[in-house]
Amino acid sequence: MANLTPTAYTEQFSIDISHVASGNKVSFGAFLSSFSDSYKTNIKSQTVYGRMDPVVNYQNTTRTITLAFVVPSSSIENAAEHLRRISLLIKFQYPSYSDAKVTSGIATPPICRLKFENLATEGGSALYGYFTGVDFSPVNESGYFVSDDKHIYPKEFKINLNFTVLHTKVLGWTKNRFAQAAYPYPVVNITEQTAQADLGNLNNEDLEPTDEIEKSNADSVLV
Repeated sequence: MANLTPTAYTEQFSIDISHVASGNKVSFGAFLSSFSDSYKTNIKSQTVYGRMDPVVNYQNTTRTITLAFVVPSSSIENAAEHLRRISLLIKFQYPSYSDAKVTSGIATPPICRLKFENLATEGGSALYGYFTGVDFSPVNESGYFVSDDKHIYPKEFKINLNFTVLHTKVLGWTKNRFAQAAYPYPVVNITEQTAQADLGNLNNEDLEPTDEIEKSNADSVLV
């Protein structure tokens, strides 16, 4: 799991979300509160008579992202625009129907794309998936702007997002090469060079079992 919790209100980041069915997009220039990128490897195990260890079969690897950020507003116009954007984001959480009367079945589920700088991306493009939670919380301590028609607009609000990624590209290893080199986090070349220098002489042979018994067990247990 990758986690990021910077000091609040230090730097503004861009969070971009689009609704696949309608093509509508919304962006927030926000201050990050927390970020978590969780990967879960699902393995099915089966106990076999006469073996000390179960036989395990790989099922899949899932990825979920949780993102929390704060959006402050400097004016009532700015606050109204931010409220319009969060309203659009909430609308993204509903399905699409084939006609306006909603008398037919669902045409498409609420699938979205999410991009957060270089931490929520797939090969530089927005991630494809769906939200399992969108929480909108005005910060009452910061107060509200009030319009002439008595509409209120939060001067500051918090957004919490839970996003499940649906992979659109093949991910995995072929010998010593990974299918998507920039996955999951693209880095600049100078960082890659520094990382390679830090690795020293480490190579794939250092990561493989050297004992013949270990190799045999690895081949027979993990399918």
